[in-house]
Amino acid sequence: MFRRMMSSVTLVAFMLYTVGLTGCTQMVRMPMEELDMKKMERGEQSIRGSIISLQKKDGTRLTFDKRHGRIDPTANVVVGHSPSNEYLRVPVSEVAVLEVSRVDGGKAGLVVGGVALGFALLLLAASNTGLGDSD
Repeated sequence: MFRRMMSSVTLVAFMLYTVGLTGCTQMVRMPMEELDMKKMERGEQSIRGSIISLQKKDGTRLTFDKRHGRIDPTANVVVGHSPSNEYLRVPVSEVAVLEVSRVDGGKAGLVVGGVALGFALLLLAASNTGLGDSD
């Protein structure tokens, strides 16, 4: 009985680990024209997600490290650190496109539903095989 229960727990943990590896995010390219710095400064507009990289108007692409980039609307700059830990400070006027990673609601819903269904099937299988019985 203990062995079956541990197998079930391991299977659920593996499913959740797999979900974590596949992720529920999508990359979105956001042109700077879509952002209003005045609204951002007043808190009326924000970027949904994390700034992963940016493309400058001259074509240069800058990538941020795991701390991601952020917009400072009072100074009109995008700031952050590169993967080599170099401090990046780019005026908004030089930025053409932000690449933002955000949660994909549809994919997240499917993953959560799949995990819930898998767990329900595990419980059903456990009850049919007598997993809950004390031998």
